[in-house]
Amino acid sequence: MMLKGSLKVLLYVFLLSFCLVIYLIFKTSAKISNTQNTVLQKEKLLGVTDGFSSNLGSYQQYFRTFVVSPSEITENKIQQHQHNADSILQDIVQIMPPDTNVTHIVVKLQKNYRAERQFISSQVASIKRKESLTLNAVNESELRMDYVWTDLFALREMLKSSILVDHQFTLSVAQDAGMFAVIAMLMLAGVAILFIIASYQRKHKKNIILAEKRAVQEREILMKALLDNTTTNMYIIDKQGLILYANKAFESFVGLQSDQIIGKHFDDLQIKKEIVFEKTGLRNSADPDYIETEETITLNGEINYYFTRKFPVKNEDGDVFASAMIYRNITERILNEEGLKKSREEAEHARLTQEQFMANISHEIRTPMNGIMGMTDLLNGTNLDTEQRDYLETIQQSSKNLMVLINDILDFSKIEAGMLELESIPFKINDVVDQVFDAIAPKANHKHLTLSKQIDHRVPLHVMGDSLRLYQILANILSNAVKFTEKGAVELNITASCHNSPFLKVVFKIKDSGIGIPEDRIGYIFQSFAQTSIDISRKFGGTGLGLAIVKQLVDMHDGSISVESTLGTGSCFTIEIPFISHTDATWTSKDSEKFMLLKERKVLVVEDNLINQKVIVRTLDNVGIVSTVCDNGFKALEVLETATFDVIIMDIQMPEIDGRETAIRIRKQLNLKVPIIAMTASVSADEREKCKQAGMEDYISKPFVKEDLFEKLLLHI
Repeated sequence: MMLKGSLKVLLYVFLLSFCLVIYLIFKTSAKISNTQNTVLQKEKLLGVTDGFSSNLGSYQQYFRTFVVSPSEITENKIQQHQHNADSILQDIVQIMPPDTNVTHIVVKLQKNYRAERQFISSQVASIKRKESLTLNAVNESELRMDYVWTDLFALREMLKSSILVDHQFTLSVAQDAGMFAVIAMLMLAGVAILFIIASYQRKHKKNIILAEKRAVQEREILMKALLDNTTTNMYIIDKQGLILYANKAFESFVGLQSDQIIGKHFDDLQIKKEIVFEKTGLRNSADPDYIETEETITLNGEINYYFTRKFPVKNEDGDVFASAMIYRNITERILNEEGLKKSREEAEHARLTQEQFMANISHEIRTPMNGIMGMTDLLNGTNLDTEQRDYLETIQQSSKNLMVLINDILDFSKIEAGMLELESIPFKINDVVDQVFDAIAPKANHKHLTLSKQIDHRVPLHVMGDSLRLYQILANILSNAVKFTEKGAVELNITASCHNSPFLKVVFKIKDSGIGIPEDRIGYIFQSFAQTSIDISRKFGGTGLGLAIVKQLVDMHDGSISVESTLGTGSCFTIEIPFISHTDATWTSKDSEKFMLLKERKVLVVEDNLINQKVIVRTLDNVGIVSTVCDNGFKALEVLETATFDVIIMDIQMPEIDGRETAIRIRKQLNLKVPIIAMTASVSADEREKCKQAGMEDYISKPFVKEDLFEKLLLHI
């Protein structure tokens, strides 16, 4: 109906516009006719001015002749032209158009001409009376005639310009008339098209309405099919709480048919299933009109978890006329999440159990090894005969070999469990290399091997990194080189290359003249428990973990390791590790003279193991340190209430209260600032951090190296 009314309005507008255009066409035609008449009148006037100009010229010429040679014939000619000029001027006045500018010029022309005519007539009369004509009189006549000529010229130019303007106006108006005619034709065509459109719309209006109804029905069918085939329960209620719609999933949920649900309140449904809503948990929703919850619903005794959402249903005007509720079963997801959570908890528990197991194993193994190695070291400082010293050195070497084996196994287990962490402290690469050479030199000397090292000047004196892990890497490679070389030499070459970064790459090349590695086995030597052959394993021994640990330690440093080898000639291992150059570290000498600075210093040793007590006390006695021993934390606190010490050496794992708790009480209860050095069989970075948080200044692991212990004492005393 709206479209039909619009067509009527358009039709009326077109008709009115058409009438207006016709009126404009007639009006324009009248303008053209009037303008053309005016142009004809002006052209006629222009022609008359031509005659007036010609007659005026002759009139002036005869006057000049008469002045020079007066005669009756010339006088008659003057009078004849005067008469003609008067007649023509009268015609000009009669036919001139009603134009103010033209009228003004014509009036002026008349005035000037009459003055000139009167002057010439008076002069002609004077000549006839035989009076002389002065030159001034002639000039005055010429001047007066110039006025007439000027007015005549102005009139002609004005007429020409006006005629041109009128022609242009006529052309413009004619174009407008043509345009109006075209518009009139288009309007007629538009009216015809409107009639056609109106007719077409009337014919197809019913079809459009039917098509829209079909589309609505199809959408409703499609929507119902989608909702009925989803596993999410859904129903819609009006403002009175009556159910307007329920999908198949909801029918199955409550165990009822559609006719048993529609038009009823939810509480009035005769639900056949046992449904218990046990608890509801609200969820945060970005839209306040939407209410989201998680509910635990028991269906016939079986617990199910549902996500529910309630939201308004609005009409086209935006007014709420109903509310929709959906229930989506999320039981499987909840159970999966709980299973994942349980798996994570079990994995974390297993990790913590493994970590604790490794810590216990480390402590249980390192504690007796500390006693063995410490006592043999002390025994080495006593008077022994040659045979006894040989036995002692055998014990020491066996202990060191056993310690290396234990460290390899423990470190490999930590690496596999992801428990090994690198530390970053300042150290000297030279010192680490010296320690490694000191450890392997006895074996090399025993086999009469040449053991050499060369350190490039570009290698920085001090770097930041993990000195212990670098020691392990070099010790493993160099030990293998010595082990598998029967004669010749083992060489270590160290170089460094700088890059545009905070790191510099230190390159370690270990070359030997040993038995070499078969080409087909080079790719396997860094695998766990790998040996080149069973015969090699029987002859040289070893667990096959050394190179596997080296590879993983190098990878942890973001470094690289490669090997070149020729069977029967030797091998060359190349290790590249990035370090941060450190120039501000303060380094202390390990000379025995410097250790004598510890003489008569007082140290409190808190250690529950009797063997370790004896090892520590005897070691301290060798440099003149006065030591006091407490076998638990409570006794240490009692002693510290009355005595003062320069340093406290604190074992971590002790009965009653451990070393960390003892350190905390020393700081908080006794308010003492005395340095505390932790001593424990655990070597994890996490353990070191815990000691630091407890208020301990430093850390040393068991079994300890006496030089390292003295260095730490010097640092804090």
